[in-house]
Amino acid sequence: MRLLKFIVLSALSLALVYALNSSLTLKGNALPPLGKFFAPFTGFWNNIESGDTEELNFNFEELTGEVKVLVDDRGVPHIFAENIPDALFVQGYLTAKDRLWQMEITHRSASGRLSEIFGERALKSDIKNRRIGNKHYAVNRLKTWSELAKGEEGLYLDHYAQGVNSYIESLSPADLPLEYKLFGHEPERFSPLHSTLIVTKMAQRLCGREEDLEKTNLLALLGEDEFNFLFPEHNPQQSPIVADSNQVNTPIASEMEMVRAETYPFEPMEKPNPSNGSNNWAVSGEKTQSGFPILCNDPHLGMSLPSIWHEVQIHTPDMNVYGVTIPGIPGVIIGFNEDIAWGVTNVAHDVTDFYKIKWTDSARTKYDFLGQEKDAEIIFDTILVKGQEAVIEKLIFTELGPVVYQEEDHPEKDLIMRWIVNETPEDFEIGTFLELNKAKNYKDYRKALNHYSTPAQNFVFADNAGDIAITVTGKLPKKEKGQGRFIYPEISEDNLWKGYIPFDSLPHAYNPATNFVGSANQRSTGVNYPYYYNGRFDHYRGRILNRKLSQMENIDAEDMMALQNDTESLLAEDALPVLLEYINTDGFNSTEKQMIKLLNEWNGRFDKELQAPVIFKTWIYNCYELIWDELDVLAEKNAISKPNMWRSIELMKEMPDNKYFDIKETPVKETAGDIIQMAFEQSFDQLKEELSQADFNWGKHWSADVKHLSNLPAFSHNGLETGGFMFALNAIRGNHGPSWRMIVELGKYPKAYGVYPGGQSGNIGSKAYDSNLEAWTNGEYFELKFLKDAKDNSFGSDYSILNFKKS
Repeated sequence: MRLLKFIVLSALSLALVYALNSSLTLKGNALPPLGKFFAPFTGFWNNIESGDTEELNFNFEELTGEVKVLVDDRGVPHIFAENIPDALFVQGYLTAKDRLWQMEITHRSASGRLSEIFGERALKSDIKNRRIGNKHYAVNRLKTWSELAKGEEGLYLDHYAQGVNSYIESLSPADLPLEYKLFGHEPERFSPLHSTLIVTKMAQRLCGREEDLEKTNLLALLGEDEFNFLFPEHNPQQSPIVADSNQVNTPIASEMEMVRAETYPFEPMEKPNPSNGSNNWAVSGEKTQSGFPILCNDPHLGMSLPSIWHEVQIHTPDMNVYGVTIPGIPGVIIGFNEDIAWGVTNVAHDVTDFYKIKWTDSARTKYDFLGQEKDAEIIFDTILVKGQEAVIEKLIFTELGPVVYQEEDHPEKDLIMRWIVNETPEDFEIGTFLELNKAKNYKDYRKALNHYSTPAQNFVFADNAGDIAITVTGKLPKKEKGQGRFIYPEISEDNLWKGYIPFDSLPHAYNPATNFVGSANQRSTGVNYPYYYNGRFDHYRGRILNRKLSQMENIDAEDMMALQNDTESLLAEDALPVLLEYINTDGFNSTEKQMIKLLNEWNGRFDKELQAPVIFKTWIYNCYELIWDELDVLAEKNAISKPNMWRSIELMKEMPDNKYFDIKETPVKETAGDIIQMAFEQSFDQLKEELSQADFNWGKHWSADVKHLSNLPAFSHNGLETGGFMFALNAIRGNHGPSWRMIVELGKYPKAYGVYPGGQSGNIGSKAYDSNLEAWTNGEYFELKFLKDAKDNSFGSDYSILNFKKS
């Protein structure tokens, strides 16, 4: 009996040891070895930080001098170095200290290597990123950058990577960030290629949107006249970034014939979130209390923990700069120095075209390019997938770009993607930001932008001399009118890009008579601009931004804070009058009448405590779905686009009897009024339970989510009640919104304010993990501690000191 007990207990002990040291799977999700995760000396307990101030010393042979870092009470490092290479080394080290796992996940996502960590659930994303050639082209881009960069500048990425790797080398198993323990992997050494891949990932978010497949299918199904009716390229209400073209003696683009449309069987590739966008503006001293310009920027991107941005000050003999950067990229991307400030928003031009490839052999290894037979570059790529066998993916690259849409049953419909990000760079683009970090005036700003390529951005500028400016900056293809909206059924000289718009011809405003410049992802120019472009443009934020800035005088920083947090939307101004004009309240019950009363009294603001915005948003969205029911039928078999909201409202106002208001399933012919009535009834049914709740309001209905990068709810902050709407300046939608709010008052020495939805540290055991979140939710700001030198005692006593020296 004793022997039997011993055998059973031994077997159970061995089984327990095996279980605690093996990865488990729960509902398809791989769990870490629990023994390692809960181990007292190496497990997650070791990631808890005390938060006490301290002084630490580090020695590295890569340094050439001494670097002193003051870390303030929010965890922001203020780096004081004797030269830029040392500063970037320490920036890399400290960014890795705060955000190592984030940096690794970002470059893995770009190169299609998430399945190694997360298993099959990441496989679809990995296949897409490999097919579009992110790593393939990043290798080429880095090689070209290395050839183009001059002197010490060419080694900036290397210095930064050395700093990251020095931090990685300092880690023991106990020190690993929690996510490595949770998902059972170890840090990978960082390289300049990883920085390049992170740049590529950012480009995907910002200029990876197109609807060529969807619009081509719809053109084939509806015909040219009907398509043009539903999708006019210009909204007459647009308020462009640069209203009057600054170009002269440039020929107007000729008009291109529409393509010979056909339908394509593919599922569209995953697109960037439609809420990606931004606001930026600068007002001259003519409109401010101080007599100096004020510059503001709030990029609207995915809100995550850790944040997409990392805050830093870098001080060397060549520069003193403060702002935010993307972990993995050296320097400051959005920020200010002692002389200038700058900010960016996304240029919404379409910079992706698709061409049907003409294979010249049955094996699909050769293709026709302008009458010549070319060999395709074919790579059989191995994707490692955690928990299952590896997947072999066939990658095909051509002279124009990768073959991203491949169909074994219909190879004649395979499509090449030409994307601006995959073009060979003409300059060392990251150098743009390092030049801005050091810039002292408008001339330096323009010189820095001349090196910039992609993703195209609206760079706003202000300086202590009183200048303000904005430039639509990037490598933008020259196109004929209409070019690039649809898939081309063949490659020809006519449908290839005609070069790029020259830098001096890019839309640009410098000290305009309005005394302000700004952008909110709306159209770049007025209709007189001689170069053609197309894209996906905002129709509401740009209009209200220009309207409000034109009305404001005697402006201070608090006025700008209020404007960044402004919740008014012109969608309500455009749509609500027509909704209320057509609604028939006869027979309404008391709740329905109260809904109409709230809307009649509403000021169009999407404030969190209001109920009217919930009713309006639900009503107008239901109208939209009812109007385009015919297109829903087409979408059952083909990927298609639907018209813009602004076009839908325009039709309700101007053509209430249009055929698209008729619902095919009913025997009568509906008009806009009928649709509006039906949509209200639907809205009442959808909202009646919410309306009965005492705490029903917009904040609860349209709450914001700030999710951990792994989407684990325990590490996330979901359901934040904050005002705002995707079509308001405070552009919030789900887990997208103002990812960094910055306001800079120029003057003898700049004064700045900022906040982002998160914290400096990616460690959930740190007080700096989410320390900014409450302030961001409430529309509050921190004064940014822009130190003049390492002896500046603006901190008081609540800071840590890190001393870096050459070993």
